[in-house]
Amino acid sequence: MNRKELLNKLNRLKKGLPTNLVYVNRLIDYTHVQAPNDYNVSTVDEYIEKDIQSVLSLGGSIIRPILGMFGSGKSTILNRTEQIISLMTSIEKYLLIRINLENVPTVQHHEFIRAIMKQIFPIMETRHFEDMYNQCDDEELIDIFKGYEIIKNIKNLFSSSATDRIPAKAYFLDEIEEDKIFQVIEGVIQLAKRNNRIVVILVDELESLIKSDEERILTEIIVSRFLRGIIDRHDTSVYIIFTCFRDAYEALRENFYKFYRIVEGNEIKLGDFSNAEKEILTQKILDETMEFTFGKLNVNEVLKELKGTLDFYVGNLVKLISNKVYQYIDQFKEISNQAQDLYENDARQYKAVPILLKGGFKRVNISEKPEKIAGFNFDIFASISERNRIKQRAFGEIKSVTCNKKWAEDFINWINTQIYMRSGEFVKNRDRLLFIAPDYTSDAKKLLEENDVNCIEYHNQFIDKILKYIEEKKSKGLTKEEKTVIDFISKTKSKCRTYDVMIRSFSKTLLEELVNKEKLIVKKGKKTTRFCLKK
Repeated sequence: MNRKELLNKLNRLKKGLPTNLVYVNRLIDYTHVQAPNDYNVSTVDEYIEKDIQSVLSLGGSIIRPILGMFGSGKSTILNRTEQIISLMTSIEKYLLIRINLENVPTVQHHEFIRAIMKQIFPIMETRHFEDMYNQCDDEELIDIFKGYEIIKNIKNLFSSSATDRIPAKAYFLDEIEEDKIFQVIEGVIQLAKRNNRIVVILVDELESLIKSDEERILTEIIVSRFLRGIIDRHDTSVYIIFTCFRDAYEALRENFYKFYRIVEGNEIKLGDFSNAEKEILTQKILDETMEFTFGKLNVNEVLKELKGTLDFYVGNLVKLISNKVYQYIDQFKEISNQAQDLYENDARQYKAVPILLKGGFKRVNISEKPEKIAGFNFDIFASISERNRIKQRAFGEIKSVTCNKKWAEDFINWINTQIYMRSGEFVKNRDRLLFIAPDYTSDAKKLLEENDVNCIEYHNQFIDKILKYIEEKKSKGLTKEEKTVIDFISKTKSKCRTYDVMIRSFSKTLLEELVNKEKLIVKKGKKTTRFCLKK
């Protein structure tokens, strides 16, 4: 593993993203992990294997809730289930559907249904789905999908002609009517069963939907119409796992008792890691990082410094080891790029901005990657609803470095010339504008605030340490007097000082030496000349 791969894994681990760096097969000890006494097994992996084997050999349906708090391993078990089933049987024997309910829009009914369709659609473009489709004649397909238009567009997805494929894809992603979406989803499951495949459905982050869906309409769609409906209509070969926080799961008892009744008693409940599991976790990380820390860390040393629940434990463990790793990597450019990537990715995880709550927003959704609209990055979408009517929305952008005047102008121009023209998506005096950055130049902040844009400063101590390290690298090899000059300019937001100020404060010879060393650059404008730090 090279340095860049290692840093990427550590960064992903710090944010709780899936990585095979630290998978721990959790022990069912009825203290830290609880599970029904259906099988004579000792680990969660073995339990999932028994579930899959039961559906493969005996048929029937199993629905398995995975409960626990953040960081307990719920989503990791879903990832592991994908691996387990691929090892137990060939891909021709099963159909896998995975749905993540985090950040699925809950403002309007049709947006939610369409977002679910977009997560399921990639299955329909696979060769294995095409093979299943071709095994059935037209009469069978009509019976399965309940509509000729759906069948025609599925067939066009497999066409060698882009003229056929592109409209067919647009039909399923953008044009299909809401009631037909469930015909498609139901048809996909039925098609798998006609081809003697078991259907494996993995639903992640159910608590996100339960907590944001105040009127319970969308939760009803998922737990009753979708999950319970599948169990009721298909009595064979269906395996369903969904993950949920324990407190949100209790809400199902109150609002959806019929569904709760069929899943009650089937739960795998995940708690804190045991001491033995913590040791395994630590060793797995250390095995990957030891060559970069020159053996200066060991399991016992790390465990002595860390206590508490898993999310605290993992976060602090990774910070500790990451800092050690960064200390021994002597590649300034690589560290700088990693710092920017981590800063921006971390900012995208910053989903509960206090200023938004004051404005009445329930949730901020920050996409994993910026979407290009009219040539500009469209990062943030937030909204609250009053029944099915949109009441207020927010639009914005994230930057990982200081926002300058040009970026501010670009953002304002984008709003003024494009958003107003897109069917009234942005409504002035109703919707809000946001800009999230670690810092702003004075000109940029003034311009944004004059145009009613909320400037939110985002900081992270871990990143600040890395950036501080980068600044220290810039000063390496300088004399005390030269460092004083660098510190003097660094205190400004623009990292520049006027020529007159610098000449009054320092000797011309000292400044010319820093320019020769490429630590400073001279910028000549129409009215003023400035000394600036070289980036």
